[in-house]
Formats: sequence, structure tokens, C-alpha cells
Amino acid sequence: MRQILMTALWFSIPSLAVYAQPDLETVSVRADTLATECVIQLDGRSEESCWAGAPVHIVKHEQRPHPGSAPLVGTRYRIVQDTDNLYVFVECDEQNPENLRYVWGRRDKVLSDQDSISVYIDPIGTRTFAQLFRTNPVGSVTDGTFSEASLTQSLDQDFEFEVATRIHESGWTAEFKIPFRSLRYGGAKAGAAWTMLVTRNYPRNDRYVYASAPIVQNSDCFLCKNPQLVGLMPPDSPRYLSVTPYFLGRKIKQRLDRARTDSSDTEIGVDLKVRLGAS
Repeated sequence: MRQILMTALWFSIPSLAVYAQPDLETVSVRADTLATECVIQLDGRSEESCWAGAPVHIVKHEQRPHPGSAPLVGTRYRIVQDTDNLYVFVECDEQNPENLRYVWGRRDKVLSDQDSISVYIDPIGTRTFAQLFRTNPVGSVTDGTFSEASLTQSLDQDFEFEVATRIHESGWTAEFKIPFRSLRYGGAKAGAAWTMLVTRNYPRNDRYVYASAPIVQNSDCFLCKNPQLVGLMPPDSPRYLSVTPYFLGRKIKQRLDRARTDSSDTEIGVDLKVRLGAS
């Protein structure tokens, strides 16, 4: 399996009053061809040699409550890819893991009162739209989209992706596997420069949010300074068909004035997703 390692670009901080498109400053570019036996097993660990050589990036910017302050805890992430998937491994330091806040919840229930990692991927490269992938320390997930124009988040979309997490004595880790077929982009020939933002939600005595790019709280700029992904080689226009059958059964018991009524119903259906092209 052929995998490519990537790194990111960082940007200068523009004026707080006007958020013009920042100039890009290349830090480094790394693209390695890994051995075919290097296969990533999604388990919340980074023991594979694929991860050992990947550049480590630091989530070093506090967005809230004090923009510009140094984070209270360390957060690091690495990125690799193979021909079909983009992988993101995030390490979250925590001296007292018992203080982690999370719930085992349904999809899209990882909210601001929980510890979480969010990955915002902008495959178009305009820094005005991003697909969101989020998890908490026990692997509950939330996904959707974010619009820079309206600064709004929508959780209506359900993308195909996987994540594995692990809580350990010094914190927790999250390992994302995001298929390229789940991302909206113009194909390899389009030449768009992808960008990505990683944020960590850290609710304690206050709610802290840390990001991989400098973001000013309550501003009109969230994606505008996303680090650019360098060395990325996505496949051209992936297409796929996904068919998911489902069966739902429900039984209802009611008591009213000593009278008891029982009812039940079932529902059978199919979720169908068809991707005709990368866009």
C-alpha cells in the first residue's frame, strides 16, 4: 500500500480588524513512499512505522477564553495517507485522565461540554467551507459541515469515516480514517490546495478551545488561516455506491386509569448513497 506523508503551512497573523487572505509561508514538505507491509490498524495507537516517520504538528494556539495564550495542555497531530484514505492521529495530554468529560452518545451528540477533537478539512482550498469530523475520548462521533460565510455549522450530513480512541495514564488519543470518497473536491487534476484545521475542546473550570491556527474568538474568521496540506495526492474523482439496509422495531406500553394498552410497529428501509464524481 502506497502512503504519502504530509506536513502543513503556517500563516502570518493579519490585523484583527480586517481578515484578508493571508500569505502562505512554507515550513517543510515531506512525501515518503512507505513499504507495502506498512498497514495502519485503526486502534487509537501509533505503533506502526507509518506513524513513526510522520511529521508531528503542535496545536499551539488558544482560541478561547484568552486568544493568544499558551495552551494549558499539549496536543499534537500527525497525518498520513494511502491511495484510498486520509489518516489523522491526535495525541491529547491530560495529567488527570479522570477529569476527562464525555458521554457514550448517539451520532452528532459530541457537544461543547465534552472533551473532543475536531478535524476541519477544506478540500476545495478556498477557506470558506469545511467538512467536520469530531470525536470524544470514547469514540462517539459528530460530523457535518462549516460555512465561513455565515459562521454556521450544520450536522445534517453523515459522512463515511471511522475513528478509534484510547484513554491512557497521561491523556487520550484519537485515530481518524477518512476515505477520500467522503470528501468533496475537484479531483487530483483540479490542483486545489487543501487546508485543514485541528481543534481541541477542553472543558474544565472554564471552556478552553485550542487550534492549529491562530483564531480570534468572536471574529468573522475561523477557516481563513487554515494550515495548507502539502504533499497530498488524492485520487482523481473517486466514485462509489453505498447501500445500507435497516430494520427498526418498536413496542409501546401505556397505562391509563388502570387500563393497559400495548402497540408495536416495524419499519424496513434502505439508505442509498451514490457519488457520481468528486465534486
